[in-house]
Amino acid sequence: MTRIQSVFNQLKRLGFALLLLGWGVEPIHAAWERIHTFDEPLPYKVKYQTPDVAWALTWLDTVLLSMSVDGGYCWVNIENYPIDTGPEDITILDSLHIAGHDYMNIVTSSNRGADWHTGTIDVPSEITCIAFADTQIMFAGDFDTDIHAPYVYNTILRSTDGGDTWNPVDVLAGDWGRYERIACSTSGTVLALLSERAMVRSRDRGDTWHRHFPSPISQAIGLASPDSAVFLIAGELGGHPVVARSTNDGLDWTIVWSDTASSNWFRDLAVNVPGLVWIVGTDGRTLASRDGGLSWNYNQTDSSETDFENATIISSTLGYAYDDSNGVIWRWNGEFVSANSPPVPTEFSFSAYPNPFNSTLNISLSLPLYQEVKITLYDLLGREVDMIHRGRLDNTTLSYTTPPTLASGIYFLRAATTSQTQMQKVVLLK
Repeated sequence: MTRIQSVFNQLKRLGFALLLLGWGVEPIHAAWERIHTFDEPLPYKVKYQTPDVAWALTWLDTVLLSMSVDGGYCWVNIENYPIDTGPEDITILDSLHIAGHDYMNIVTSSNRGADWHTGTIDVPSEITCIAFADTQIMFAGDFDTDIHAPYVYNTILRSTDGGDTWNPVDVLAGDWGRYERIACSTSGTVLALLSERAMVRSRDRGDTWHRHFPSPISQAIGLASPDSAVFLIAGELGGHPVVARSTNDGLDWTIVWSDTASSNWFRDLAVNVPGLVWIVGTDGRTLASRDGGLSWNYNQTDSSETDFENATIISSTLGYAYDDSNGVIWRWNGEFVSANSPPVPTEFSFSAYPNPFNSTLNISLSLPLYQEVKITLYDLLGREVDMIHRGRLDNTTLSYTTPPTLASGIYFLRAATTSQTQMQKVVLLK
């Protein structure tokens, strides 16, 4: 403990001197400041626990865990971490509690890394993610293929003593990938997301579990709870960045933000302050919300060469983002203003063009991306001619080519969701 405090004091004195010299501060946007640039090898992840305390993970032959106590200006290697290989990832609850995990171990600290404790796990195979519900209750995802091959077993582990002991509370067999994200709400709900778009949910802090298929988003980069009973998933749908929101503990989901003009640029979803959400990604792009994900504000730095890998929210006016491609920590000093972005359509409408058309028809739809829709072509007698699309809508435009045997004439295009139906007359001229 004395040695750790001595390191803290040395770093604080050195960091203060560098701050006076103004070293390392370079804006890429009015609200951004460059805090630190790492030398090779570059960390692959940097997370802040407080405005002063931060952690960095660097892959060498093993993972090197480093710590800063002066806001990220100066760093020291942590030598008292109990696992030689270091943590693959770290999860932070508050200013004191932190947990690290590798494939076989979960290590926790309740005093900001001054002391670490290795948990006892019942037959671990591959720990994939962890989450805090509070200082005592924690959850972890465990992925097992070897013991039960050819079957895949995904297990939720729970600790009720701050990470000292872990026991399985739910086992999911089948080819659903592995648990990638776990999030806990203050309502007592725990939501776990698997890589193959499956979810499991507990509403009693892990005593009982229910399966929900599928997840509203594929290739999720983040799952978090910004408020009681509210969950957010950020990821990809149809190749585009999408944010889905639930207000009933993960049972029903609504797309609240999407960018169909861009390929997916999301990298990390950060939630710390109640109601405040920050998503960061490639080309210096960020997305922020101050109302729990109802409305969003898009921002981009002046440098397109900045790729944010992960982020931390400290307060309503302070956040940190790490650019892993350049090894740079950036500090955001400014309001996370939540002005409305271009809205995601909520009213259903569609149009077809050109009209008349010759064999190929473009169908443009305006409705939430995560929406089941059935599009059918009928003739003048009301007979179904062709089923154009049925199922979830991943894009807003469809291209339809008529069967070669379809004769010229007047047809009706019908688009129907679970609650609305619209029709449009189209003319085929060959």
